[in-house]
Amino acid sequence: FRGTTNTTPRNAWKDWSTNLNGAWMRTIKSPIQDFKSSVSKVRLHRGFAKVLLGRATATLTSLNSTELDCNADNNIPFEDIICQIEAIWVDGYSLYITGHSLGGAVATLFGFLVAAYDDKFSKTLPVTLYTYASPRVGGYYFRKAFKYLERQGKLRHARVHNENDKVPLLPWMFGVYKHVGMEFRLRAKYPVV
Repeated sequence: FRGTTNTTPRNAWKDWSTNLNGAWMRTIKSPIQDFKSSVSKVRLHRGFAKVLLGRATATLTSLNSTELDCNADNNIPFEDIICQIEAIWVDGYSLYITGHSLGGAVATLFGFLVAAYDDKFSKTLPVTLYTYASPRVGGYYFRKAFKYLERQGKLRHARVHNENDKVPLLPWMFGVYKHVGMEFRLRAKYPVV
């Protein structure tokens, strides 16, 4: 998933409005069926959730690759991406997802949803995420659910960022937003000029 782009004024406005749409969180039902007794809902950055879930009010609780109609026009980007992956999927392969900045946040959310909803992509090997300079994506219960998927062997995440990069510090919102995955902080041995 790509990061914020400024190639055209329209793209720049769309990407920055997505980035800044974190003052409000979107709540969805927990997608992890065997974890609902502990966590029934997770809160996500509204802008990042909109990129994958669109404006749909549905929480994707019924999403399962065997039920997903890839010929229907669902207008839910997450489902469209799943259909594209399924079209080329070979059993025994593992799914790797990467993203930078805004794309890192979207990749984190996408990996979480794929690992939670569909055993097809995490049955034998975990869904693997590599994100770079990603901002925070969700709240406390999102992090709790994400860690649960990691412990179950369905998901793993390497979160890489430069020590002085400000983007991974956002959104802070008084500590409401939480990072997930294993952090790899790149430190400069010598000052950068």
